[in-house]
Parts: sequence; C-alpha cells; structure tokens
Amino acid sequence: MTGRHSGRACRHEDIYTRVVKKTGACYSAKLCNPNTNWTDAQMKQRVSFGLISKALNTWLKEGKETPSADYLKVKRLYDRQSRYATMRGMMYAKGMYRVDDEGNVTVDITANTQGAVAGGSGSSGGSSSGGGGSDGDSDNPLG
Repeated sequence: MTGRHSGRACRHEDIYTRVVKKTGACYSAKLCNPNTNWTDAQMKQRVSFGLISKALNTWLKEGKETPSADYLKVKRLYDRQSRYATMRGMMYAKGMYRVDDEGNVTVDITANTQGAVAGGSGSSGGSSSGGGGSDGDSDNPLG
C-alpha cells in the first residue's frame, strides 16, 4: 500500500484503511460480525447523517468554486485548529447546519449544536431535502 489509499482494497475484503491527510498517518481495521439488523433509531440516525453530510459537501464544493465570506470564515476557523481532519467533519461536529420540520437540511455557520435541532432557515445555500428530521433532543443534534 502506498499510504494514500483509504477504504477497502477490494470489495471481497473486510479490512478498511484510512489515511489522515493532515498527518499522513495510516490506520487499518477489520470489520468483524457486521451489524445488519438496524433498529429504527439507528436507521433514522444513518439517514439524518447522510442528509446533513450531503448538504455540507454541496456547500463546501460551491464555496471552493466561488468562495463567499461565510466559506472564508469557516476555512480560517478550520485552518487554525488541529482537532478535525476535514472541514465537513468540523462543521458537522460544531453543528453548522439547521434541520427544519420537513427534514430539509440547510448549512448555517452561525448555528450551534443546540440550534441545529431547532427549525428555521439558514443564511447560506446547500440544502438537501429528505426524510431525516429531529425530535428536539438537545443532547443529540440529529434527533
């Protein structure tokens, strides 16, 4: 392996590798006895994560092409820290998004973890609609 590959080497294998881009460190893990019986709460969490991740990726892609003031703020914040490996991961962890009552996700860099579960429209684009929503649990931004 070259130290650049992340993911499975082959679809028949159950060994995953991950390379941290900032540090170059390579990690590997073997998936033993994967869970295929997801509960309703787990499925809701997976769908919600996918919708939020898609919205953040869209916003970041648009920001790279034509940087806005909000994108540059987030980029500066990301460059000053060392905890998060990706800007998307930092934005997700800090709750820089909003989920409205219909399950639409909107990127809002002024939102925080408690504000992420409250309804409302964001100040920036990059929205994605779907079935993930929130139930108002302030400890869990995904509901």
